[in-house]
Amino acid sequence: GSIAGSVALGLGRSVAPGLPRPNDGAVAVAETVVAGAADRIVLPVTHSGMLVSPDTARQAAHFLKHGAFDRRRRNRQ
Repeated sequence: GSIAGSVALGLGRSVAPGLPRPNDGAVAVAETVVAGAADRIVLPVTHSGMLVSPDTARQAAHFLKHGAFDRRRRNRQ
């Protein structure tokens, strides 16, 4: 599974100001497409914010348990 962020804040914007949108400030959402991945989700977080995001943690746990992300419940930060 692949989790992408869509809040374009971070140091990556100064290093790569032309980063395609949407992005998380470091990685473009389009770059998170992984061939053969079971699922993919885009969350409203920054790249470094994923490390402390309760929603990201819940989605990762759900994916590990069920093999897919939970689209029924989306907790916003």
